[in-house]
Amino acid sequence: MDPIKHMLAKPVPYALGIWGGLWLPDIDLLLLPILHHRSIITHSVLIPWLLFLFFKNRVPLYGIAGLYVGISIHLAADCLSATVGFGMIWTPWPFKMSLGPASPVWILVNAALGIWLTLQLAPERKLWTVAGMCLAASGYSLLNEMAMLPFVAFSLIFSAVLFIRYKMERKQGIDKTAASLTTERINSR
Repeated sequence: MDPIKHMLAKPVPYALGIWGGLWLPDIDLLLLPILHHRSIITHSVLIPWLLFLFFKNRVPLYGIAGLYVGISIHLAADCLSATVGFGMIWTPWPFKMSLGPASPVWILVNAALGIWLTLQLAPERKLWTVAGMCLAASGYSLLNEMAMLPFVAFSLIFSAVLFIRYKMERKQGIDKTAASLTTERINSR
């Protein structure tokens, strides 16, 4: 493979995925007869998850990781909206019912899950992966939301996900160390 193509094989689909993910949740506005704005379908990680499930061998994984990030950034900004009317999450036609007080929980869980799944698909966690998240979140906050509070919300969700992952990885490391020490004690007898 050409060295330039190799260098761009991951960042370009990732960046395009982020860009698509920033706007994907609001595609429900084009489908208003079927979906309500802030649909449970588009304001979740469902679409990139389905892409991964059915097309993982045909779609670049970093593109799907970017979709997760973009959706997470969008949902982090949506966390700051009032939970009335269009601020709630809605089920699709024929029901078109809101999740009511569960709407903020839905948004937060999906924003965190999007970040979690991005880190799963981009396990190297290269500097550009995290830098892309931060750059896109700050750009979306300033240019689309015209405030820095959505960036702060994204940063808090991102930090919580990293903290949970760190604790889980540390616990797994401690469990592996304890298991190896136990094996060594048994073998030394």
